Amino acid sequence: MKKTLLSFVIILLSIISCKKPAKETTHLMTADSLSSPSGEYKLDISQSIVNWTGYKIEKSLNLNHFGTLSFREGTLNFKYSRLDSGILIVEVSSLKDEDEENPGLNQKLTEHLKSKDFLDVNTYPTAVFTITSSRNIEGISDFNTELKGVLNLKNRTKNISVRANVRIEKNTLHLHTEKFSLNRQDFGITYEGISPILITDDFDLQISILAHLK
Repeated sequence: MKKTLLSFVIILLSIISCKKPAKETTHLMTADSLSSPSGEYKLDISQSIVNWTGYKIEKSLNLNHFGTLSFREGTLNFKYSRLDSGILIVEVSSLKDEDEENPGLNQKLTEHLKSKDFLDVNTYPTAVFTITSSRNIEGISDFNTELKGVLNLKNRTKNISVRANVRIEKNTLHLHTEKFSLNRQDFGITYEGISPILITDDFDLQISILAHLK
């Protein structure tokens, strides 16, 4: 009787173990599966802009002018979850001043900045920023990427490095740089101003870009 009962228990346990569902496999969401779409992103020139700020000293006062520049065209290459390279062409002749409210003075200032004293847009209508590489910035910051590249302005080149916030949403690349300073002397802009107004060497740029995957 005991042997019969033992045999029944063994058979019952065997049946139960056969019906036990197989262990489910857990699929982990890896960084690669979350990576942004690689490819070439074309600049949306209607949604992209360069902000500029120039500085002067007048009667011991530190003053500035500021405005915008538009892009002619550009492409950004994104792969391996980061910005790999790119070329951005700025229409220097599109320069606008946004701080001078008097129309006559605004036009006079804009024409002067476009003249041979400064940007000489008739000879050099465009500037080019070529992005050669980038690296991810770790830690908590407003910027997640460091861009390295070459700026060509007035046929003078300068290696520059600038931090930016880069993200991709629904095949659209958003790029916003920090405000960064350049020295106009590096680009052959040597006009010093007329006393008592002196033009400082440093000027600032800030780039905001929207680009769509081709």
